[in-house]
Amino acid sequence: MREETRGGPAREYRVNVRRWWDGVVPLVALGTLALSLFVEPVHAAHLWGLAVCSALLVIVYALGVREALTTRLADPPPHGARAVPARVLLPVIAVAAACFDPAALMLQLVVLPLVWTFSGTVRRALVVTVPTVLGMGTAAVLGPWLINRFVLDTDPAGGDPWTVGVLQIAVLVFGTASGAWITHLGHWGAERNRLLEEVRESRRAEATAHREAGAAAERERLAREVHDTIAQHLTGIVVLAQRARGGEAVAGETAGAGDEDPGIPELIETTAREALEEARALIAANAAPPHGDGLADSLVRLGERFRRETGLPVAVTAAGPTDRLGRDREVLLLRCAQEAMANVRKHAAAHRVDLTLRVTHGEAVLMVLDDGRGAPADAPDTGPGFGLPGMRDRLLPTGGELTVGPPEDGRPGTLLTVRLPLGEARGTPDLAAPSTAGRGGSA
Repeated sequence: MREETRGGPAREYRVNVRRWWDGVVPLVALGTLALSLFVEPVHAAHLWGLAVCSALLVIVYALGVREALTTRLADPPPHGARAVPARVLLPVIAVAAACFDPAALMLQLVVLPLVWTFSGTVRRALVVTVPTVLGMGTAAVLGPWLINRFVLDTDPAGGDPWTVGVLQIAVLVFGTASGAWITHLGHWGAERNRLLEEVRESRRAEATAHREAGAAAERERLAREVHDTIAQHLTGIVVLAQRARGGEAVAGETAGAGDEDPGIPELIETTAREALEEARALIAANAAPPHGDGLADSLVRLGERFRRETGLPVAVTAAGPTDRLGRDREVLLLRCAQEAMANVRKHAAAHRVDLTLRVTHGEAVLMVLDDGRGAPADAPDTGPGFGLPGMRDRLLPTGGELTVGPPEDGRPGTLLTVRLPLGEARGTPDLAAPSTAGRGGSA
C-alpha cells in the first residue's frame, strides 16, 4: 500500500466510504424485503427465499467485500480470490433473489456499483455487468413463474416482461454510463495519487540532498576552521620544539633570533594555551575575535606570536576606520592573515614580514609582504589542502579578491593582497558561514 494511503485524509476518506457502504447494503436489502412484503404481497415461500438471498448478500459483503473494499480504494483492483466476492458471489446471489420476486431487481443498486468498483476497467466491468443485468431480468420474469408452476403448484405468475425489459435496459445504459464515468474518476484519482507520491518522493530526495550538502559544507567549514586556527598553533609548537632540541632550522627562521625572546618552554606553553582557547571557541561556535579588541589588535597579536615562534621581525600596520568592518568581515580578514603568515612560515624562507590593513569607505585591503624566495604572479593554487584555495573560497561569496605575486616595485619576495568590498556582497550570503566556529587567532 502506498504511503499516502496509510494515514491522513486518504485514510479518512476510505473509512468514510466503507462506512457508507456498511449502511447502504443492509438498507437496500431491507428495502427489497419491504417492497416485496407491503407493495405487492407474494407467497410466503417467495418471501422466505428473497429474505435468505438478501441475508446472504449482506453476509458476503460483510465477510468478503468490506475489507477488500478498503484495499480497493487505496491500491489497484484486487485480482483472483480477492475479487470473487464482489465480481462473482454478489451477482449470483442477486440473480437467485430475482428468481423469487421481481422486487429483487432493487438489489442492483448495490451489486452493480460494487462490481464496477472491483473491476478497474470498463471492459472488465461490462463482462460482469451485462450477464448480471440480463440474468436478473430473465430471472425476474421466469423465476416466479417456474416456482409457482413446478414447486408451489399454484397459478403461474412472474414479472411483466415489458416492464422488466424496459427497466433492465435503462439499468444497463445508465449503469454503464455512470460506471464508466466513475471508473474514469477513479483512474484520475489514482494518477493524482501517483503524482502526489512522486512529488513527495522528490521533496524527500531534495531534503536529503540538502541535508547531505549542509553536512558536507559544515565538515568543510570545520576543516577550514581547524586549519586556520588550531593547526596554526600546533605548527608553531612544532617549530618551537624543533628549536628547543637544536634540530634543523625551519623555513623562515633567521640566525639572529634575539635574546629578548622569552624561554622556549614558556613560548610552547603560551602557544598551547592559545590553541586550547581556539579549540574552546570552535566548540562554542563563537566567531568573534577574542578580547573584544577588534581586528587591528588581533593582527598585532598575530604578528607578535609569529615573531616569537620564528624569530622573524613582523611590522603590523592598520589604517582607516576598522570598526566599520563588522564581526564577519573581521573574522574573514583575520583568517586570510593567518593563512598568509602560515604560508610565509612554510615556504618563503623570508627575513622580514610586513602585515598591512587599510580600510577605506569602499573596501578593506589586507597585504602580507615578505622578502623570501618569491612566487610568480598569479601563482596557481592547485594541490590539496585549505591554503590559497580555501582563502579564495572564503572570499568568493563576499565579492572579495585574492592576488598573489611579486611586489610591484620589483623587490624580491611575495605580496599577497586581499581586497574585500564593504558594500553588499554578491549573492548576499552569510559572511560568517565559513567561519562561525572559531575566534580570530590571538597571540
